Amino acid sequence: MDRILGLELGADDYLPKPFNPRELVARIRAILRRTQGLGDAKQPLLQAGGIELDTATRTVRQAGVPVELTSVEFGLLEVLLRSAGQVVTREKLAATVHNIFQGSLILQKWLPCSILK
Repeated sequence: MDRILGLELGADDYLPKPFNPRELVARIRAILRRTQGLGDAKQPLLQAGGIELDTATRTVRQAGVPVELTSVEFGLLEVLLRSAGQVVTREKLAATVHNIFQGSLILQKWLPCSILK
């Protein structure tokens, strides 16, 4: 009954406990693709300044050399490459990386430090 009520009140999805963390991540990525256009099939390969990001395989190369990135780093790089030559606001970065972090202490402390590096 709680599932039905939650969905009727506006929830996009419901994942009962216990759940597989990989399923949770897959569901989050699917929602992000639908709502924010991540993983856009129109442009699976993004390039700028010697950096190449393949959204289909989630791989990154710099000057042809593979680069290992965390999910957050990959998300930030994808947003920046999709917006190459444009100013990207902190809010857009925060929303794109993960909606959970919006307004959190983690984001307020981590994101400015990451941008300054």
